[in-house]
Amino acid sequence: MPTFTHPDRVDQDVSNDPFFGNLNLGEWQERYRLPASVAPVEYTETLNLAIDEVNAELAEWKALKVAAGVANLAALDALSVPQGAPTRYYKTAVFARAYALALPMLSTEFFNDEGEGPQGDVESRQGVFFERSDRFIARLTGLPALPGYMFEVI
Repeated sequence: MPTFTHPDRVDQDVSNDPFFGNLNLGEWQERYRLPASVAPVEYTETLNLAIDEVNAELAEWKALKVAAGVANLAALDALSVPQGAPTRYYKTAVFARAYALALPMLSTEFFNDEGEGPQGDVESRQGVFFERSDRFIARLTGLPALPGYMFEVI
């Protein structure tokens, strides 16, 4: 049976665009119960990739907010109902995207050689988390969610 979390939380901030603020690797590790069999450096790289992807999708939205005088995401938190929603939506979008990107690394934990396991195949599981990320990006921006994340399995 796999170990579902690291014995100790990796309390490490991952650098991010100052508008969005740094994210904590330990928070992602805890929320998604990441197994101890993968080195924290791999998780850091995966979280950085997710941050880059989500930030690229939000670049136009961020530019509009900055032009309107919004200093950062935390400033939007104070204005939102419920309070703090923008930061929660952003973190959920990034963490879900990172988990989708991490799933191939975790396949030996949850799947057999044919990609079959208690949770189905890797690609369909990835799709679930990519879609979750897209839904939270849509919530943050107020735009309708696009019909799914387009990714290529290599």
